[in-house]
Amino acid sequence: MSAGDHLLQAETPGQTVQILVSSPFPLDVPPFNSPDGIQGLDLYIVVNNDSGPAPLITAVDIIGPGTIFDGNNTGQGDFGPPYQAPGLQVVATTTTGSGTVDPNGILAFVTFDTTGVPFGDYPWSLTSPLFGPSDFAAAPGSDAILIDGVLTVVPEPASIVMGLFAAAGLGAVMIRRRRAKA
Repeated sequence: MSAGDHLLQAETPGQTVQILVSSPFPLDVPPFNSPDGIQGLDLYIVVNNDSGPAPLITAVDIIGPGTIFDGNNTGQGDFGPPYQAPGLQVVATTTTGSGTVDPNGILAFVTFDTTGVPFGDYPWSLTSPLFGPSDFAAAPGSDAILIDGVLTVVPEPASIVMGLFAAAGLGAVMIRRRRAKA
């Protein structure tokens, strides 16, 4: 499972990123439920060690169109407050309706809101301090390999361009003043 590194625009709600999963076939048992695929998911997401201000998770989708569980799931569950969106530490769970699913593709869509969040880097992890590492709802000790990531909040491009124009304008004024004094 890979959280990945993602750029998020500052002061912007509704930004969605993907958590990916990949594995060769046949699958090793453990960590997988069978050599043909996986039967469930316990996904634990923590942003900035659950400390704000940081990008706020506003939604997690592990069963919708485009995910590996689309079309074969028993619904999406969570652990209730404070472990559901919106928050900095969110849990999402599901199992297959029948059989297994191929563990290659989009595991989840995670939506963030950066309103009021300072520019900078924010770690995001697939391991909960309370619940442990995300896993494929298999037996204990059969954890998947997890790759955490970084969410980088950057200013919107228009702000950068305006800042450059302001700097250029200030420079032009300074040059004119020096020439006028000479």
